[in-house]
Amino acid sequence: MNSAAEMSWLTPTLQSILSKAGEQRLAHATLVTGPKGIGKLCCLQSAAASLLCESLDACGKCKSCELIASGSHPDLLLLKPEEEGKALKVDAIRAVGDFAQRSSHAGGARIIILNQAHALNVNASNALLKTLEEPPAHVKFIFATTEIRKVPVTVLSRCQRFDLR
Repeated sequence: MNSAAEMSWLTPTLQSILSKAGEQRLAHATLVTGPKGIGKLCCLQSAAASLLCESLDACGKCKSCELIASGSHPDLLLLKPEEEGKALKVDAIRAVGDFAQRSSHAGGARIIILNQAHALNVNASNALLKTLEEPPAHVKFIFATTEIRKVPVTVLSRCQRFDLR
């Protein structure tokens, strides 16, 4: 897997997300759009790593960064459809609400990455809305999509948008 540092075209978007976070202006829900294969998920994972890092720069050395590298950080949840081209199932989205309500393992942020937000069906979108409308403190949603027109308007309207080109 490539890192965002190896994909220079991700740098401006990643820096913008982290800058807004540093200024306390990052919305509770962020949407990154762009063509398939451009590195959206890598960008989201890098943003999450920085937001969860003890020094806020994805140092790679702290306990949080070690947990992210091992794929077992308790404050990070990654969701995507089980199969390419399939919808995100409502049961998985319901688990987001449960995850968001738990307290943070490290006392900081909890990050939910939802890859392929356009795969939300009506039931999954409705299940996500309650948590999006009343997000718990320190919970950040980071969505990615290749098909912005398929993202439910009710979700889209609650997101701060970043476009990768």
